[in-house]
Amino acid sequence: MHFHQNISPQKRVSFNFAPIMKILAIALLALNFTNADYMFSHKADYKACLAELQTMLPAASDNKEKAEVCWRLARVYLMLGDAAGDKETKASLYAKGIDAANDGISANPANYKCFMWRSANRGRDCQMKPLPQQAAASGQILDDLEHIINQLGRTDYSEAWEALSQLYIAHPLKSDDAGISYAYRAAMTIPKDELRVSTLMWLASVLYDRNDGAQDREKAIKANREKFTASAKTNTAKYAYYEGNATLPWLTSSSAQLSDREEAKAILRYAESKYNACADKTPVDRQDYAELIKLKNKWN
Repeated sequence: MHFHQNISPQKRVSFNFAPIMKILAIALLALNFTNADYMFSHKADYKACLAELQTMLPAASDNKEKAEVCWRLARVYLMLGDAAGDKETKASLYAKGIDAANDGISANPANYKCFMWRSANRGRDCQMKPLPQQAAASGQILDDLEHIINQLGRTDYSEAWEALSQLYIAHPLKSDDAGISYAYRAAMTIPKDELRVSTLMWLASVLYDRNDGAQDREKAIKANREKFTASAKTNTAKYAYYEGNATLPWLTSSSAQLSDREEAKAILRYAESKYNACADKTPVDRQDYAELIKLKNKWN
C-alpha cells in the first residue's frame, strides 16, 4: 500500500523521514555506552568521555537510562577533579559529580552506582575540608555505602566494599578488624573481567599494617566464622566478620596458618600474576602495577 493512497490530492503532503531517523539514531546511541566506557577505561580520555555523556543525557529515553548516564558523569567528574591542579577547580568538579549523581538518584533511586559515585565525589571533596566538615561528610558517605549494601542488597559490589573498608580504617571510632573484613569482601567480589590490582593492594596493605601473628589470626578467624554464620540485622553487620569465611585464591593453605604479613605478600604475588596474565590492560591497571612493584620492593 502506498503511503499517499487514501489522501486526497488537495491534502497530500510530502513526508521527510530524515529528522525522525536522526532522533531514533540519537536514542539508540543513548542506550549504547560502549564508546564512552572505552574512552574512560582504556583511553583515559576523560574530557572526550564527558563530552559524549553530556550529549547522551538529553537523549535518554527514560529515567533508568538517564540514571545510567548520570552515574557515568559523576565518575568522570571525579577523575577530572583528581587531575585538576588547584583546590577550587577540584572542588567545583567534585560538586558537579555530586550533582550528577543526585540527578541520577532522583531519576532512578534503585541505581546503586549513582550512590557509589556520589559517595566517591563526597569523599574526595571531604579530604579538602576542615576536620569538623570532614566528620559530617563521612556520615553522608557512610549512609550512601550502607544504602547500597543494606537497602539495595548489593553484597556483590566490590567498589562499595572497598570504599566502606577505607572509611572504617580511617575513622577513629570504627573497627579496623571490620574494615579488614570489608577489604576481604571487596577482593572476593572483583568482577572477573577486571584486574583491580588496587583493590588487592588495599587488602594487602591493611593486613600488613595490622601485623597479627599466626596464632592471633587463628583465634580471630575462628570467632569470625561463628559470628558470620549467626543472624545479623544488616549485611554490613554480617560482613564485619567476613575474614576467614572465604576460599582465598592466593592461598594454598588456611589463612589462619599465616601471619598477616605473610598473607599480605601472598596477595601481592597473586595480583602480579593476574596482571601478567591479562592481555587487556588499561592505563589505570598499568599505574596500579607500578605501585604494586614499589610496595613489593618495600616489603622485601
